[in-house]
Amino acid sequence: LLQEFPEQLTNYLLKYNYRDLEIIKAVILKAKKSFNSRHEDMHYMLEDIEDEILTSLKRLKKAIHDRGVKGQKETIKSMQAYLMQTILTELEETHALYMRRKNMKKYNIFNQ
Repeated sequence: LLQEFPEQLTNYLLKYNYRDLEIIKAVILKAKKSFNSRHEDMHYMLEDIEDEILTSLKRLKKAIHDRGVKGQKETIKSMQAYLMQTILTELEETHALYMRRKNMKKYNIFNQ
């Protein structure tokens, strides 16, 4: 199920049960495909965005825990949209940072 995933991400995902794992994998791949199709100038592989995905998964786990404390019963399935949006937001931030660094070399007034 996780053959194409990087090692660190695979190790983190193994904490989930099989059903949740299928959902998470589908959301991760959908988010990556969606992001890559919107940014044809840059094509990210799972290895390139592993840290961002891990951050998103940790944020999801915390959101589920926090809502549970408030009495709301949430599951991975019910939080799919949240996970998708979190991953996309992380990827957008990473892409924006990359573009700023790339353009800084071109347009930095102090390097002339």
